[in-house]
Amino acid sequence: MYPHCFLTLTLMITLLIPLATASATTNRYPGAWMPVNTSDPVVVEKGKWAVLEYNKKVTNKLVFQRVVSGETIYISGIFYGLVVAATNESLPNPPENYHAGVWAKFFEPLKLRTFYKGN
Repeated sequence: MYPHCFLTLTLMITLLIPLATASATTNRYPGAWMPVNTSDPVVVEKGKWAVLEYNKKVTNKLVFQRVVSGETIYISGIFYGLVVAATNESLPNPPENYHAGVWAKFFEPLKLRTFYKGN
């Protein structure tokens, strides 16, 4: 076997294997919605932050309970589409679900894009 063939084959393997495993494990490429782990501390922090931001604009304050479900998509940062359970602090009602859209753009503060009551 010629030395340059061995070098080319080695180079291809060292470049392609990390790319294949990175896309298989992270699935972070533009345009792909991925489900979130609702117990992930980063996701829980984004859910809590969304409720706190919502509370800054309303009179009836909500109390964060948990993240019910959600998805993320990578678009010049990470957009979190979350369903959070929260209760009205002034009423003894059970938790209700709210849809929150949080955009975590690199090197910029978080932005609350949407927050509304849902199913």
